[in-house]
Amino acid sequence: MQKNRFLTLLLSGTLVVTVATGGALLTTGEASLTSGVSTAAPPPRIAQAAPTTTTLTTTPASTAPENTEVTLTAAVTPAGAAGTVQFQDGTTPIGRPVIVTANGTASGRTSKLTVGPHQLSAVFTPANAALHSGSTSPTVAFMVTAASTSAASASKDTSTELTTSPVSPVPQNTQVTLNAAITPVEAAGAVQFRDGTTAIGSPAPVSNGKASVTTSTLTVGSHQLTAVFTPTDTATYNPSTSKVVTFEVTDSTGVTATSTTLATSPPSPIAQGNPVTINATVTPTAAAGSVQFKDGANPISSPVTVSNGKAAVTTSALTVGSHQLTAVFTPTSATYGPSTSAVYTLVITAAAAPTATTTTLMVVPDFPIPEGVPVLLKASVVPDADGKIQFQDGTTVLGEPVPVILGSATRIITTLEPGTHSLVAVFIPTNPATYGPSTSPTVPLTVTGGVGNSLLEQIIVEVQKLIQDVLEA
Repeated sequence: MQKNRFLTLLLSGTLVVTVATGGALLTTGEASLTSGVSTAAPPPRIAQAAPTTTTLTTTPASTAPENTEVTLTAAVTPAGAAGTVQFQDGTTPIGRPVIVTANGTASGRTSKLTVGPHQLSAVFTPANAALHSGSTSPTVAFMVTAASTSAASASKDTSTELTTSPVSPVPQNTQVTLNAAITPVEAAGAVQFRDGTTAIGSPAPVSNGKASVTTSTLTVGSHQLTAVFTPTDTATYNPSTSKVVTFEVTDSTGVTATSTTLATSPPSPIAQGNPVTINATVTPTAAAGSVQFKDGANPISSPVTVSNGKAAVTTSALTVGSHQLTAVFTPTSATYGPSTSAVYTLVITAAAAPTATTTTLMVVPDFPIPEGVPVLLKASVVPDADGKIQFQDGTTVLGEPVPVILGSATRIITTLEPGTHSLVAVFIPTNPATYGPSTSPTVPLTVTGGVGNSLLEQIIVEVQKLIQDVLEA
């Protein structure tokens, strides 16, 4: 059940203000003079804004382990200063602005501070800048420590180094010995030599930190060789794998064979109109040249220069249907041979229509208010789509777009001038291909001329309570 609050003020028999959640009546009148003529007193002169001070405390006080919930409490003086406090970590906001309570405090909680030092502060923004000035607390240094970890394993680390004899490159059918050196030398176990993921022979036993295997079956092309050490006693020693050794085997003419593979990002299938990056990988990486990407027999763009074994092209022009993509590598040196990738089938699907969204706008208060009273704008988006809300007064934007979080976005404003306003919320999706934009129905709001400072402050306090109820609902 929605809570109602009523504030009725009667000053000198001239002004009656009734404030209630969901509606209000604002009436003005002057006491009649004996002549029957009604006159209005001149508006009071606005005094210079009173200065404020803001202090910040944290609980825990200065240090906490990561993932600990930290409470930030701001104290604003004088206690009657109405407004909001934005807690900050350096220049990064922590959560949303918090309304200052009647006793001059505002608090927030977070458990998302990262490991390391933080510089925390609280920034007070007055609801009425004509009555009170803004202020920022002194910075509070706060340290977040890493969570304790378990004791290190008692097992000793090992390292494995791989060398070949002879060294690369070698002609096909050459007998090649792969040698592994294990440190520490007293670590007993066996070494499995590999060409990529393919085992070369059986595991070779380690003796005095050495193990080796000999082969003459390496094919023409580039090979990624490794040595994997497995200890006999895993409670005493840890396993280890050598760095990859690239080994080239040439054909009888001395030309090094190359191989080319192709992949896309994102992978197949993708919707029409979305950009797709076609990536080619050429081995060995030292092979200089260019790659011509093709869709069947049709080239895709111009040839792309290979850099460190990589070449890529991005396109969004592929039509709906199945595409047979290839990458053709052409070397610039007679040292390396050409190669063509296997055919990659990329399916382009028809683009789906974006999901429609609905945006509604709540304005609190939604009844006539004097100039300077804060107004809460709360937009709700269905379904809960990723994007931002641009609040507007007619076609005039009210600040920067606000991110949508859990289907809603809010903004508090105090800058509306006297007159009738047409407030709307415009949803701007992050990905228009997934969700469509939407605009809320217009919510009218009337702002009247200014009132006396004392009365205005009382109205602001009551409206802030209404706003707080909505934010906490």
